[in-house]
Amino acid sequence: MRKHSLYLIFFLLSCGLVSAQSEGNTQSLLWKVQSNGTQQSSWIFGTMHLLTNAYIDTLPAVKEAFNSSNTVAVELLIDETVQTKIMEASLLKEGSLKQILPDSSYALLNQWLKNEAGIDLAAFDAYNPVAVMTFVMGIAQMKYFPNPPETMQLDGYFAEEARKEKKELLGLDTIEIQIDALFNSFSTERQIELLNEFLHSKKSVQEQIRLLYDAYLAQDLEKMEELMYGSYTTDEIEVLLDNRNKYWVEQLSSKMNEQSVFLAVGALHLPGENGLIELLRARGFTVEAVNTKH
Repeated sequence: MRKHSLYLIFFLLSCGLVSAQSEGNTQSLLWKVQSNGTQQSSWIFGTMHLLTNAYIDTLPAVKEAFNSSNTVAVELLIDETVQTKIMEASLLKEGSLKQILPDSSYALLNQWLKNEAGIDLAAFDAYNPVAVMTFVMGIAQMKYFPNPPETMQLDGYFAEEARKEKKELLGLDTIEIQIDALFNSFSTERQIELLNEFLHSKKSVQEQIRLLYDAYLAQDLEKMEELMYGSYTTDEIEVLLDNRNKYWVEQLSSKMNEQSVFLAVGALHLPGENGLIELLRARGFTVEAVNTKH
């Protein structure tokens, strides 16, 4: 279960949900942020937690932005304590997965796990539906879209590089904020509903991940929104994304007025009326897309 616990963390930390489209160009992953109070530029890079630092090797502009920055900010600094807390939060508070899922959904999910990974669903019986959905995506990603060996997930890579280069390193969220957004905002009934939608999609899990990959590599933020988060309610989006973005901007504004910051967060935190791009513009920053495509 150690391997699965790591993938659970990586996928859950990617959950940034948006409710509205940004005005203007949203086909970029790297954005330049300029403050009126300083000549230094800050940068926002939208990550995808399915990919590793091998992808950064294809984007020299991102490396240049990182190297030019004094401070590096990521969503959450991960350590063993974080892993333990997220694993605890992913467990059902009562009952088992077999008891709470409709028989047809349980059978469908069990068959998928046996076919794709040789695993019986009983191994996940103590986990809540959101966690199980995350495990399924992790298993599919490892099988059909494996990353090169000896590479690191993007956010972890930037944090590690910041430590190596002795840059100031910030974690924007606490683990308590992450857990509250990712688990406590969903009732068990709502988690079951979301899992059922995922399982009964007309597209296979492999197809769903492929579409997400393609949208990300095309740097099409609006397409990623459409693919990932059309099922969530306005209230859920507010907890999962909007409130967190506003909290982050409170921390980032003063820092970006003082020095150059390289911010690496899930790409879906960038667009939207309450996305980081528009929130920073509302505070007087100039935020412009950087063309990183070859």
